[in-house]
Amino acid sequence: KFDLRLYVVVTSFAPLRAFLYENGLARFANLPYTSAAQSLDSAATHLTNVSLNKRHKEFVKNASAADDGVGSVWSVRAMRVRLAAMGLDVGAIFAAIERVIVAALSAVEPAIAPHVAGHPFLPCFELFGFDVILDADAKPWLLEVNSFPSVSCGTPMDLDIKSRLV
Repeated sequence: KFDLRLYVVVTSFAPLRAFLYENGLARFANLPYTSAAQSLDSAATHLTNVSLNKRHKEFVKNASAADDGVGSVWSVRAMRVRLAAMGLDVGAIFAAIERVIVAALSAVEPAIAPHVAGHPFLPCFELFGFDVILDADAKPWLLEVNSFPSVSCGTPMDLDIKSRLV
């Protein structure tokens, strides 16, 4: 089981202006997913949160950013390569992910736009961390949106991806 942490910068909600970063993180659960009832209490099977998983004995930390595509955290680029190798239409998957992101941002626009509408020249932006999971049919589902995604760098992979993001 894995999720994708995608970074989106929003520079305006009215009109919506958002930019999806070309890379991100693919974060894996520490144990293989199973739907068995006895696994329901296993955080290592169901959670992909690195801050929790890094303490588990099965967590595999990348020694360098060149270790992409192995371990418990990959780049989104490496995940795209793996999905393509599995015969999936990566372009269609990421187009669907973009639609999910736009729908989520559009849903909150009525609540946010009035607060910035009177400040058309306010030079600001917001960085969001979108956590997306793919189901068995490669359909994306939004898990959560973080308004303050971590840009700390606990691994070489983090440093490579997040420093380029910033």
